[in-house]
Amino acid sequence: MFITQDKICFGDYDAIVVGCGFSGAVVSRELADRGRRVLIIEEKAEIGGMMSDYYDENGICIHKYGPHVFMLNSDDVRSYLERFCTLVPVTNYVHAYIEGKYVSIPTNFYSLDALYGTEKSKALQEKLIAMYGEGSEVHILTMRNSEDPEIRALADEIYQKIFVGYNAKMWGLKPEELDPSVPGRLPIRVAYNNKNCKKKYELIPEGGYSKLFRQITDSQNIDILLNTKAGSLLTLRDNAVFMNGAPYEGIVVYTAPLDELFSYADGKLPYRSLHFETEVYQGKREAPSAVTTFPMEFDKVRTTDMVELLDQKVEGFVANVSEYPGAYDKDSEKFHVPAYPVLNDDSSVIIQKYRALADQVRNFYYVGRLAEFKYFDMEASIDSALKCSEEIMKGVSSDV
Repeated sequence: MFITQDKICFGDYDAIVVGCGFSGAVVSRELADRGRRVLIIEEKAEIGGMMSDYYDENGICIHKYGPHVFMLNSDDVRSYLERFCTLVPVTNYVHAYIEGKYVSIPTNFYSLDALYGTEKSKALQEKLIAMYGEGSEVHILTMRNSEDPEIRALADEIYQKIFVGYNAKMWGLKPEELDPSVPGRLPIRVAYNNKNCKKKYELIPEGGYSKLFRQITDSQNIDILLNTKAGSLLTLRDNAVFMNGAPYEGIVVYTAPLDELFSYADGKLPYRSLHFETEVYQGKREAPSAVTTFPMEFDKVRTTDMVELLDQKVEGFVANVSEYPGAYDKDSEKFHVPAYPVLNDDSSVIIQKYRALADQVRNFYYVGRLAEFKYFDMEASIDSALKCSEEIMKGVSSDV
């Protein structure tokens, strides 16, 4: 139930959850299903976090904050979601726009054909198969260290044209400044295999993500307060939580950045943010797939045609959502929403300090991509939230 602040008595709730993306919504529902009264405090005017979507006047479902497709290996996470929605299979393909060409991503034999033409592509394919085996997937850094000069040259070109440009825009860092796990996400496939998803399931919720979030939070034990910054109500003092200045003895689950909660006492954590622009028009899409990345040209990093991505039966329309990255700044007009933690040595030191502070606060739990400062996809976010819920209930049981 959506409520207003003047109707709230914080002492009536067993738990307060800050944020209503997947982490906050799942924990809230898990606690509610165990008979706990939960208050969700959400800064936005809507639930769903960056998964929020809507239907426009043409009946097209638009993902407000870029494309979201469940890529799942976990049958447990899939079963959990199916409690609240019907999951529909989709197939997601991606191309990069490079020097006027659309190049298949992840890099595979289709990519070589587009970049080099049939003759040179075939020669490179034969060499790759001989060295690494047909159907294998090779780390870009492995190929850059190859003894074969042609393989090194290929890897260097892919690295420069796809990885360096994209990450300079996306992360605002040089490749050597990024956590080593990031270039690991740029494999080269030794095959004609352009399927983006490597997991067991590739799914979207029928009716959209906003509907899914309404279903997850539809419980008589859950109240939701929108348009409210948690910092205006929640403060920490002497390792305890205070709501509106009064001590709060219940559970607090926090899904927002920890540095802001602790008034940046140990420095600011670096997050990247995104600005989104939506264009819906009648016509035909130029790109060969729903998702196009832009490693070199333009300021944007990605454009997604929602009609194609979600396999919507809306004839003659293109619905493009384009993403423009920038450094997160809560006072910025365009980049005021934190989206991705920037993982490097410096940020690792800072987050460890905030984790140590948070771990000292009584009945306080932090979960999710922003709070845990980890690069979670939706599957990992849901799994982490389910584990957090179990941890909370074990703690509650031990206190009884």
